[in-house]
Amino acid sequence: MFPQRWNHADAQDNKPIPADDFFDDGQAVIATHSGYLQTIDKDVLIKLASENNFVIRLRKHPGDFVIAGAELVRLKCADQRCDEIFKKKIVSSFYLGAQRTPEQDPGFAIRQMAEIAVRALSSSFNDPFTAMICIDQLSAILCQLAQRKFPSAGSCDDRGQIRLVETPITFPDLLNDAFDLIRQYGRTSTSVTIRLLKVLRVIGERTTSSAQRDAILQQATMIEHASYGAITEANDRREAEQHFEAVLQALAQAQAQAAQSQKSR
Repeated sequence: MFPQRWNHADAQDNKPIPADDFFDDGQAVIATHSGYLQTIDKDVLIKLASENNFVIRLRKHPGDFVIAGAELVRLKCADQRCDEIFKKKIVSSFYLGAQRTPEQDPGFAIRQMAEIAVRALSSSFNDPFTAMICIDQLSAILCQLAQRKFPSAGSCDDRGQIRLVETPITFPDLLNDAFDLIRQYGRTSTSVTIRLLKVLRVIGERTTSSAQRDAILQQATMIEHASYGAITEANDRREAEQHFEAVLQALAQAQAQAAQSQKSR
């Protein structure tokens, strides 16, 4: 899902994407049965839209639980209304199953790792070492993702026309999937708190956008705030504060480097 590395040219890509109100008077295509949306054949959807002069707005995304009768997509058509056969072709491009899968749902794979950490932190296991291993592995994933190009909100056909519009997954989404639960369940563990701040500093050094840095700052701030009430030992609190300051410094340095790179172009 993220094969291309980020580069400065990506930041210049400002192709207009139709707003949601563009689809207000469009036609709805309804799910015929319930289940977890596992994959979407976007190539087929773009081909159908291009051949029939439609623009398609996805209402559901891989990982969502779809209930029969829910709206899967909304179609905006310039010169015709789609018939039932066409709608069936669209529905057949959505693959539902009994459980989530990671093929087009990276947040699911990340949350699986986070859930292992949370279970390790439960009172029945009390295993912070396993939790920290999970944090390390998650940080390696996020360091790679920080330097990858994320999918756009709009997908074009071969003629460069926007045919598919969606709410794309973002780096902040995956960062929160990775660390929200661990932060919440591990707030009383000094070792987990410090490890989280350490990896956020490392990820912050590799960020390529202000949105990434804002998401890391938000996570680090919540971790630091939680430590006030949860960590009572003064020396442990002081160490956590030092690592929080290191996160701030890493983010400031990454921001300065981005600004310098912008000036040099």
